[in-house]
Amino acid sequence: MINLWRDRKLYEYGLRRADIIAAQSDYQKGLLKNHYGLQSVFINMAVELPEVENTCERDIDILWVNNIRDCKRPFMALQLAEMLPNHRLVMIGGAARGFETLFKKIEEYAKRLSNIEFMGAIPYHNVNQYFSRAKLFLNTSDIEGFPNSFLQAWIRDVPVVSFFDPDDLIATRQLGTVPKDLEVMASDLKRLLMDDKTRQTMAAKAQEYVLENYSPINIARHYESLLKS
Repeated sequence: MINLWRDRKLYEYGLRRADIIAAQSDYQKGLLKNHYGLQSVFINMAVELPEVENTCERDIDILWVNNIRDCKRPFMALQLAEMLPNHRLVMIGGAARGFETLFKKIEEYAKRLSNIEFMGAIPYHNVNQYFSRAKLFLNTSDIEGFPNSFLQAWIRDVPVVSFFDPDDLIATRQLGTVPKDLEVMASDLKRLLMDDKTRQTMAAKAQEYVLENYSPINIARHYESLLKS
């Protein structure tokens, strides 16, 4: 979301003068066509590959990572922690501008729950160690583009449980689950945490899919081909 009028106009100026516009999903391609009348090409993001093989203990049952703002629905993560008292949830996220009061409310709420660890803001590269320790990644947002956090999770063998599913990837590729409401989400989380075989099968599919479609070398080749054409 671009809040400042100046920044929106600069964005639109660049869009209309670009030789190639890259979109990360069919949904984004549709938005560009509907709102700006512009065509775009589908190019995946490049995932940052882990430097070493993951040998971390999976001591985090559920990981939530996002900026603390209304559209990310952080209160739902806290509700899920209450619904799953026997499972540990780690929550990472700083206060987005204008949502400082919401951040304080989330922080205070989390302190009352024994099975949740609220970490606040953590630098991007330091967050990867938490993904490596997680069994499941949780997304409660009501709107997203293509979250980089999904790639951070999948490349580290972590299935995603999310209301939002970019281009139906999670459902069709079995990279996690896409529940319809909070109760089903709690049920999915509990089921996957209790079923190591299913969770690990999803994790293997997730990592394989990301390596095939989001590795830096493959994305670089795609850009090179487009620029040459």
